[in-house]
Amino acid sequence: MYEQFYGLDYDPFRLTPTGRDVFAHTSFERARSYLEYGLLRAEGFVVITGPPGSGKTTLIRELLHNAPSGTRYAQIETSRLGADDLLRLVVARFGINPGQNDKASTIEALRDNLYRHARAGNRALLIVDEAQDLPVESLEELRLLTNLVHQDKPLLQIVLLGQPGLRDLIRRPELEQFHQRTVASCRLKPLEEAESIEFVRFRLQCAGWHGDPAITMAALRLLHAAAEGVPRRLNLLASRLLLHGFAEGQHRLGIDDAAEVLDEMEDEAVGDWRQVIDALRRGDEGQAITPETEPPTPSATPADTVTHNEPKVETAQPEADQQPAPEQPHRTSAEQTPNAVNPGADVIVPEAAQPPSYRRPPAPPAKGRQQHKRSSPVSALVVVSVGVALVAVVMVILAATPAAEAIGVELGAWFRDISTRVLGNNG
Repeated sequence: MYEQFYGLDYDPFRLTPTGRDVFAHTSFERARSYLEYGLLRAEGFVVITGPPGSGKTTLIRELLHNAPSGTRYAQIETSRLGADDLLRLVVARFGINPGQNDKASTIEALRDNLYRHARAGNRALLIVDEAQDLPVESLEELRLLTNLVHQDKPLLQIVLLGQPGLRDLIRRPELEQFHQRTVASCRLKPLEEAESIEFVRFRLQCAGWHGDPAITMAALRLLHAAAEGVPRRLNLLASRLLLHGFAEGQHRLGIDDAAEVLDEMEDEAVGDWRQVIDALRRGDEGQAITPETEPPTPSATPADTVTHNEPKVETAQPEADQQPAPEQPHRTSAEQTPNAVNPGADVIVPEAAQPPSYRRPPAPPAKGRQQHKRSSPVSALVVVSVGVALVAVVMVILAATPAAEAIGVELGAWFRDISTRVLGNNG
């Protein structure tokens, strides 16, 4: 409805995002890294928790899209099941008909199926959503399924998705063995305020936004407070804000518009935004977000990669035709443009590179001037001793000559002159 009014290509705040709408904020990237690490281990449990609407389903879409070739996966969405019912549902989702209804036949049929596919080079992945509702005996049943091995390699790996209560559940004393088999665990956290602002900007730009409507920073901060940083709730509030702007014929949406929308949604689950609205109004300078110069980078996940309601087993296969390499998902402003939210803010920059310190060599002495190196006292003593010895030798040689006395007087005078100069230079 408002898409045409604002010149958008589609609804930017749909609750189920397409692949290009995935906003890879800091917590999402971290959870994805843990998930990828767990898949590389190909064993045990991978546990991802987060509040409703934090992006767990979107994370699984990316997981299934990027799963290694030959991965067979089955997904269970409704998890309030006892141990036996859960086991039968797992077998059915993998497309296995056990023939008989007893538990032993069901487990044996599952093992034979997983074994055949493992010999063919395939791997099996079970995804259980809303796992916080599973009873303890059902979690224990899943743990026993991870004991199915072939040549020391597990035949089944399990990913559990759930709300924060799942973490408390698997840490209960009776689930100690389950907890020890968890190879990776991570929590999806709500968005920070700056990430919420970038989230709205990113979703708008993916839909072809060029600045209409202009949404003020104060309005977006109020939406963040009301949504408490949860992406799904932020989508809902932002969509209602644009619908309000369309109904009122406005192309600039400020904090008063956001407050009016939140007033109308009083009965819906929103945070306590009234505690922050006065402070936001006082600091409102009317600054609005603007499109970035570079278009947002879409995620690699296609819009219809996963069909959640299909009970059959899906197998990730390599594409037959060579496709262009998928682009990396959009990063937050903290990772790309730290100053995108507030272009006028001061930022620190690296200091200019300084040349290495250089000491000028001493200037040579002026021409015609003699520089004398002072001798040490030991050197002077050696010179005097050698002189005395030479005079004594000469006196002995010349003792027999008539002119010996005169020569000795001259040598003594010469020696005294030399000694005076040497000792004088040493102070």
